[in-house]
Amino acid sequence: MKLITINYLANNRTQYFSTIFNQLIKIKPENKEKISVNILSSREEEPDIDINLLTDNGIEANYIYQSHLGRHYMGKVEKAVEMSGKYYVSLDEDIFINTHVWDFMIENCSVLDDDDVAWLSPLLSSGIPSIDWFVKQFFDEEKKDILFNLFKQVDLNT
Repeated sequence: MKLITINYLANNRTQYFSTIFNQLIKIKPENKEKISVNILSSREEEPDIDINLLTDNGIEANYIYQSHLGRHYMGKVEKAVEMSGKYYVSLDEDIFINTHVWDFMIENCSVLDDDDVAWLSPLLSSGIPSIDWFVKQFFDEEKKDILFNLFKQVDLNT
């Protein structure tokens, strides 16, 4: 079993799978050796989930079908904890982490061995200004311009 298990809890927004994992596959090769990914789903097949994206890029991955849990989130969490290595990452469909943050968390996971440290997490936010950070990290210049121009046209007084 790998040192770190990343548990992706698939639900109803699996269309973001490639966006999320295109960042993870770019981590340092030595960090790929420390992780495995479990994809927990209540569907036998997910058309948007391509496990080969991970395995073809040197990341051990497993698709875990659990029809009995349906959309029961906590059931997926409990199953994921049971199957995890020393360190556990819970990854939902609405969490986007860039390559640099993945590398940092993997390389610094040993801080969790200190009894005074409960967890290691990137700063997560929903809303302004995190949308600006997200757009700047994940979009090319043309798409950035389109999005920021759309934002400028929104009337917040209505």
